Amino acid sequence: MTIGWPAMHYTKAALRLFGVGIMLGFVVVVVFDDIPVLDRIASAMMAISIVLLPIALVADLPGAAFRALIAAGRKPAKRSAGRRTAKSPRPKPRPRAAARATRAKRS
Repeated sequence: MTIGWPAMHYTKAALRLFGVGIMLGFVVVVVFDDIPVLDRIASAMMAISIVLLPIALVADLPGAAFRALIAAGRKPAKRSAGRRTAKSPRPKPRPRAAARATRAKRS
């Protein structure tokens, strides 16, 4: 199972409604040569979907946030001991007294 984008069902529905309105408007203009009733239906579908889109985004947020919380609570799988690599040695830090002595010499 892969974790991807949240489902966002309401947003998809609003965008599909807008797409159907665009296709209906295109068909009306190209094929039927400006039938006024279908023009108004296509315009109304697009207008309603544009108004519903922000509402749908807000409606989809709680579900997306809940899924993100669940995904964040999962712990990553532990690696086996055989896959570990040797760590490179770190340089040893200077003692604090030596660092102070060098600062005193500079001034």
